[in-house]
Amino acid sequence: MIERLAFNLATVETCEKELLQDGLTVMGPHGKKEHPAVSISLKSQSKILESFRLLGLDASTRFKVEQVKPEDLSDDPVLKILGRV
Repeated sequence: MIERLAFNLATVETCEKELLQDGLTVMGPHGKKEHPAVSISLKSQSKILESFRLLGLDASTRFKVEQVKPEDLSDDPVLKILGRV
């Protein structure tokens, strides 16, 4: 999964370089059309966001983790027996 994420990040970077060099449109047989790098970049960005979600690196997962409050385990009988409290 990390390899796919790295590949998609590199793809977006390559597309951005092409778009900076060539612009957002190219000449086609019937006039100007969207540069192919635009759609490739959007697909890769979508896959990057999906990877972030699966790895727990997206903003919503971080927010959920920050909202979790540790439970008070001072009265836990198992932890008392183990001498951890």
